[in-house]
Amino acid sequence: MGDLEEYTAAIRASRSTGLPVVGCMSFDSGKALDRTMYGISVEQMVKAAEDEGIEMVGANCGVGIENYVRIAENLIRSTRLPIWIKPNAGLPEIEGGKTVYRMTPDEFSGHVRELVDLNVRVIGGCCGSTPEHIRAARAVV
Repeated sequence: MGDLEEYTAAIRASRSTGLPVVGCMSFDSGKALDRTMYGISVEQMVKAAEDEGIEMVGANCGVGIENYVRIAENLIRSTRLPIWIKPNAGLPEIEGGKTVYRMTPDEFSGHVRELVDLNVRVIGGCCGSTPEHIRAARAVV
């Protein structure tokens, strides 16, 4: 998600299930790639999440894992909630009319150690990640 109102509405709807709720946004915009496409900061997302009483916060999609290491650092500075990170396997490129992600499983898993060292609780993969990327990440964990 990129919009704070949409994010809050989704949290409220999810809370009605009685299940634990994880709130995440995509941070892929701004000079430092630390804002959502609507200009929302990590701190704004965290405040909304904490105000709504959710169990975990995080970031997904948008950019590659190397940027989400920096986002994870910012999340850790901003909250005591557990952190969830689900990055892309790099940025997409269009080749012959098809979307291609060039980050290899080894490159992807190389950044997983950084996330583990930051105490990120849940690590996954979004766009471009394959079962091989997840296996390589699991091997690091």
